[in-house]
Amino acid sequence: MSIFITIFDKTSANNPMKTILTEPKDIRNAVNQFKDQIIKSATSQNKSKKNFHVGTSVLGIEYAIICHTDNLHVMIPDKERDERALLLFTLNPSTTNLSSDVEITLPLALNRSISGCFVKDGKNLLVCNRGRFTSFKSVIPSKITLDYFKDSIIAVNDFDRQSEVICIANLCSPNLFEEIIAFVKKVKHLKFKVKLDSQNKAKPY
Repeated sequence: MSIFITIFDKTSANNPMKTILTEPKDIRNAVNQFKDQIIKSATSQNKSKKNFHVGTSVLGIEYAIICHTDNLHVMIPDKERDERALLLFTLNPSTTNLSSDVEITLPLALNRSISGCFVKDGKNLLVCNRGRFTSFKSVIPSKITLDYFKDSIIAVNDFDRQSEVICIANLCSPNLFEEIIAFVKKVKHLKFKVKLDSQNKAKPY
């Protein structure tokens, strides 16, 4: 059974109560709540450095969270940049992991060009993605992404419009990190699939 069922069974996908947070104060509170959950749940922490495909890197504290058979590492960078909060997730890392598996980037004000967002759903607070992912420096077409995550899509009020976003996890859920792990696994599989399809298309007949 999908772990997302506990989120989606409570309200229908068209429930107008699902609303993207747009006020900077509300977003900051949500970011702090997310970070607090990570820090509280960690069994260990250490200074770390992560590299990006574009050649830059970031320094921060990496927190280890153990969930059943999986080991989730989450880096919280030392500094926020360009009015956005960044969280980097690595699943079952080895000593050679110099980059993360998945990044969740959360704008500190309404910014639809950045992939992450928070959604208020009654008493629940959901962390979501607008459907933007990259695979080896290339942006994955939104049609492929949204079709791949079709079982996790919810309709939301997006300030002055209606939008569809991918629900990653419920910050109020006792299974928060199991939900994030499931999301990381799906993103990793999507990136692998897109890379494989690209390689197959590039092969001469």
